[in-house]
Amino acid sequence: MKIKINAPAKINLYLDVLWRLDDGFHNIQSIMQTVSLSDQITITAERSSDTKIHVTCTNPDIPQDERNIAWKAADLYLRTFCNEPMSVDVYIEKNIPVCAGLAGGSTDAAAVLIGLNSLLDERAGMIDLINCAAKLGSDVPFCLVKGTKITQKRGENMHSVPPMPDCLILICSSQESVSTAWAYGELDRIHNDFSDRRQMRDGIQSMITGLKEQSLTGVTDNMYNIFEEAVLPLCPKAAKNRELLLEYGAVNAMMSGSGSAVFGIFTDRACAEAAKARLEGPDRKVFLCRPQ
Repeated sequence: MKIKINAPAKINLYLDVLWRLDDGFHNIQSIMQTVSLSDQITITAERSSDTKIHVTCTNPDIPQDERNIAWKAADLYLRTFCNEPMSVDVYIEKNIPVCAGLAGGSTDAAAVLIGLNSLLDERAGMIDLINCAAKLGSDVPFCLVKGTKITQKRGENMHSVPPMPDCLILICSSQESVSTAWAYGELDRIHNDFSDRRQMRDGIQSMITGLKEQSLTGVTDNMYNIFEEAVLPLCPKAAKNRELLLEYGAVNAMMSGSGSAVFGIFTDRACAEAAKARLEGPDRKVFLCRPQ
């Protein structure tokens, strides 16, 4: 049995951290959007005498053993929903930059959950899959459902909002690898461990209004990412990429997630393609995509 799954990247149109939860994690507030940049995941599953999971990837820098979140997703699905031993092969055609704030690992894990569930006769419902996804990482539940969502708490609390208006999104990565744990640590340092609860900013409500009215300006005028204050001062290439996207015609530009990839929103294809041509280089990967 074999299946091929599209695993799209995400960007954060809005991302804030409000306070620390009792379990030590952070209470986030975010508006997340899937885009057409994606990995391709091929999953093969066969009944076997014992359970085996094998992961291969086109990017040799990515672990291809139990450290890989796609391996963990396969293992969790089989332990939770499968009574018989299975041999599972996962092949990842990696297009999304790694450790860039684009949910490259999380979307692969979500694709494995979806793919195995399809191959094994839909043994789990969507709620079951979301519960599994939440055990793997904060972005994995969103990567299961995709689209445009408000996410809260650790990321598992999701609400739908109208889709992002169509536009062109230029994603730019200079491969400054950022650890999410490190980025949260920097924010904790800056905000005194969030000992004082931060109030919800007005921008998120204004962005939701923009989405409801299908106003791209209502979205771009209210883009916000708290991680920029912690990450950009220490990732000069990312800061420069953001500056260049604005210089080359982006309506607005911002870092995604905990970084270090940045994205710019364009309304004119010729302008976006010209910016892509100017930005591309040996130390910079650039992707032109759309909301999905």
